[in-house]
Amino acid sequence: MHEKNIVVVGEKGVPLKTPIAQADGFVTNVPGIALAVRTADCLPIFLFDPRKQAIGIIHAGWKGTQQRIAVAALETMQREYGSQPQDILAMFGPCIRRCCYEVGEDFGETFPDETFVRFGKYFLDLPLVNRTQMLDAGVLLEHIQDDDVCTDCEDELFSYRREGEQAGRHLSLIQIKIPA
Repeated sequence: MHEKNIVVVGEKGVPLKTPIAQADGFVTNVPGIALAVRTADCLPIFLFDPRKQAIGIIHAGWKGTQQRIAVAALETMQREYGSQPQDILAMFGPCIRRCCYEVGEDFGETFPDETFVRFGKYFLDLPLVNRTQMLDAGVLLEHIQDDDVCTDCEDELFSYRREGEQAGRHLSLIQIKIPA
């Protein structure tokens, strides 16, 4: 949807047997619920709070990133589960990277510290924007991991920029293990 809406699933949130409306982020603390987002070039962000046993997953395109979707997810986890940003572990999955994410000059106004000029063209570092926002919200640098894989560079991955409308989508999943 390319917005910043976060849905709480299970327990206090959307009941488990209720169809969930489309959203760009989901959080839960219920073991066994798999949360998922689909991406092609957008950034999937996985969140885990080992203290409160809560998880989240985010679809962070540039529009959601501009609206600070990662921070919205952190705030939702704090409100719903008592999660503290310094306890959150985050992982960035494959997305289009600054090597390939060509954008308009106006992105330099929106993301001044994360837009780079190369050969007279503008490129956005989407993971850097999200990392900066998460650090500003209190997530520790050592708790943010990045697979550093570019969807446009890697032919075996889906890329909307490279393939257009017929591009497939990656399915990113996260789940709290059901206790034995």
